[in-house]
Amino acid sequence: KNVRLFCGAPMLSYGLNAASQSGLYAEIHVSTDSDDIAALAADLGHAPAFRRTAGLAGNDVPLLEVLRWVVRQFTERGQSFDEVCLIYAAAPLIEAAALVDGHEKFAAHGGAHPVITVGRFPTPVERAMRIDDGGLLRWLAPAHRFAQSQDLSTTYFDTGAFLIMAPAHLEEEGFPAFEAMLPMVLPLDKVADINDAEDLALAEALYRGRLTRDA
Repeated sequence: KNVRLFCGAPMLSYGLNAASQSGLYAEIHVSTDSDDIAALAADLGHAPAFRRTAGLAGNDVPLLEVLRWVVRQFTERGQSFDEVCLIYAAAPLIEAAALVDGHEKFAAHGGAHPVITVGRFPTPVERAMRIDDGGLLRWLAPAHRFAQSQDLSTTYFDTGAFLIMAPAHLEEEGFPAFEAMLPMVLPLDKVADINDAEDLALAEALYRGRLTRDA
């Protein structure tokens, strides 16, 4: 999905454009082991500085492990950074202004905590349900099934847009810094978790709606 067309342009291009427009980054690197993705990134003006190794290319490899390896590769090449930002490849609703806001929040707290983009769950998670094997709805938290929404807590989910951190956060065993992060709360019309055709259609509708409003 990283190279799939989104409103006429490759999905990957939106994050790269936002990163470029933000003016924040000394290096914009596309981490991939794919010849096709590397070629697309080069066409978009961001040829990868190096390729990801095959051992880090699987879907089951934690992204923080990949990030740690990437930062170490730059260090071995004589480049060091005060701040690292992971921009997800399939985050077409990302904007340069949000990256700048995230950077400012990170700096305001002295770089002590990572910053992660989140969205507010539109309804309380305590009232979530699942469909059991018999096709019947079951409450995940039965004790809250009759609770009023306003009496329950506000909760948030990872939007998969970007994550800001210090390089030192990646070197700590077990990544403890990521157990308590600063929230960058995005409005729900700028959030898209794209995993299937329905998600893609909704994200494109949100994007086109934004263009209409801004016109």
